[in-house]
Amino acid sequence: LFFFFSFRNGSRPNTAGGGFVIQESSPSFVDCIFELNTARDGGGGALIRSNATFTGCIIRNNTARPFGGGVFMSQGSRPVFTRCDIVSNASGTGGAGVGNTGAGGGIHSLDSSPSILGSRVNGNSSKFAAGGIFHMGAFDSPFGTARLYVEDSEVNDNISTQFSPAENPSEGGGFHVEDNAVATLIRVGVLRNRANTGGGLNAYRSRYDV
Repeated sequence: LFFFFSFRNGSRPNTAGGGFVIQESSPSFVDCIFELNTARDGGGGALIRSNATFTGCIIRNNTARPFGGGVFMSQGSRPVFTRCDIVSNASGTGGAGVGNTGAGGGIHSLDSSPSILGSRVNGNSSKFAAGGIFHMGAFDSPFGTARLYVEDSEVNDNISTQFSPAENPSEGGGFHVEDNAVATLIRVGVLRNRANTGGGLNAYRSRYDV
């Protein structure tokens, strides 16, 4: 249990997890702050095969070169975020060839099944897909369908923009859900998000249950 800790100014430019890396373990964080961290993936932190829980935490002002400005998760992770603020994070901050695929300004979920309860994912940005939450499954995954569950939360004021005018149009200002994935949204506000396509919700070979 981590209680009232601050994780600040971590830097891992060539690997994942600026503020933390949690692999094959599932600690609990209560009233912690993760801010001003940077990494290749998961500026605020990275979860790998982890079911960590976050309660009353703030994840803000973190950056990632391509994926997951706030949090990056993969390999069947099932974290739970309760009453958390994931705000003002950015993905796609790397240079050409890295940043132009930036996805998940707030959260980047790859082949994982996170739950977000009573939380805010606001004011995050990406340089290609999902200013707020990027959620992608994998066909034939050993972890099955990737399931994102969001309840009583806000996903507002996020933006996804093109890395440059030569790149593909940006997708999913609030959410982008792709491949073997389902996103369930219950009493979720999705307001004032922006992208070239799918300002609020965007999907490819996947679905939303609203």
